[in-house]
Amino acid sequence: MKIPGLEWRIGLMVLISAIPALGLLIWICFKLKYLSPLIGLCLLVTILGPLIGGLWTIQKLKAHFRQVSALLLSLQEGDYSLRAISAQGAEGQMLNALNMLADELAGIHRSGIESDALLGKLLGAIQLGILVFNPELHIVGANDSGAELFQQTIEKLIGRSAHSLGIVEWCTTGKPVLYRNTLPGGTGPWEVRATRFRRSGKVYTLVIVTNIYQIQRDEERRNWRRLIRVLVHEMSNSLGPIQATAQILQRQQNGSQQNSAYSQPEPNGTSKTRMEEGLALIERRAQSLSGFILRYAELARLPAPQVKEFPLEGFIDRLAREEQITTVLAPKSQQSRTITADPTQLQQALINLFRNAVQAASETGGVTSVIWQIEDASGLITIDVLDEGPGLPPSENLFVPFFTTKAGGNGIGLVLAREIIEAHGGRLSLKNRDDRQGCHAEIVIPSTPHSAMR
Repeated sequence: MKIPGLEWRIGLMVLISAIPALGLLIWICFKLKYLSPLIGLCLLVTILGPLIGGLWTIQKLKAHFRQVSALLLSLQEGDYSLRAISAQGAEGQMLNALNMLADELAGIHRSGIESDALLGKLLGAIQLGILVFNPELHIVGANDSGAELFQQTIEKLIGRSAHSLGIVEWCTTGKPVLYRNTLPGGTGPWEVRATRFRRSGKVYTLVIVTNIYQIQRDEERRNWRRLIRVLVHEMSNSLGPIQATAQILQRQQNGSQQNSAYSQPEPNGTSKTRMEEGLALIERRAQSLSGFILRYAELARLPAPQVKEFPLEGFIDRLAREEQITTVLAPKSQQSRTITADPTQLQQALINLFRNAVQAASETGGVTSVIWQIEDASGLITIDVLDEGPGLPPSENLFVPFFTTKAGGNGIGLVLAREIIEAHGGRLSLKNRDDRQGCHAEIVIPSTPHSAMR
């Protein structure tokens, strides 16, 4: 059952209020034989006054309702420029509340526009491909990198469906997934991440695309630059003295031949000694360069670990004693624990780290200590090598092959140690100590292959 409108209810109330006056008029007409014009006019005003007033009130209410409905409709359509005319009383309070609501929604709308503009600039500066799909899997947003994937402008890409682009599967993945789609902007591989979000009550899909090939190429270029830098440095160190010595010997040989006709030649012993010294220098430098190449080959040919189970405590204690480390700490409850690893490779890694720590501590007269423990929940072994030396040098090349800050160092120990530990599923990190001067080398390695780090 529909409830009558407000104007109808007001009209009905006006008619009901006029009934007493109408009844009085009818009674007077029956009782009085003569009705004076003045009395008739008063009775007519009594009857018609409420009717006219009610009709006027209805028209005013309709005007206010039209004003309120127009304002609400404009707010619904996103137009926040209209405002209601102020009034008095309860009606004025209602209109003022609507105006305040319009002001607040206008502020929210402006903030949304500013946020969208800022987000658009951020997405445009990101080198990752960004695509936004509506519930029908049509593109409704993209950045420049996303448009470059398909060799199109953003304007032309908007509205294209995922099916027409051949990337429907990109919109269904949750975790990062590797795809090898061939796109107009590249051949991949692509790492794709998709996530859902809601806007205006609808579910949209945000797809983030990373060109793994480009990342791999950039890393490869950086590695080649490091390798070339190291090779140039090492070969220059060896070939420079060889070249200089060869030139000196050549000049001496030419000088002795020219002076042989005009002066007494040098004693055979002196010339022979210089020649032997020069050749010995050339031999040493050549051997050093050959050893450098062999060490590089050794690093490249590191075999896969041949694992077996062995006691951890005795293993670490023995290596520490051999490197003159007297402080080895471990929980008593874990001293009988074992590790499944390649003992030969792990020994080489620990010896390199122990030796570096002892040599660093000897520079300042400090001590070196080793602390190890096993986390029961994860099965991970943490080995901390702490020294009281001068600390790490300010360099990013600590793990670059053959980079060294020590006189006589070959620059392969840290690199080899990290390769071995990572081959066992662990990690090696170096940092300066927080409690005092010195270096902290942390090894985290699984006790068994099944507990490898995730």
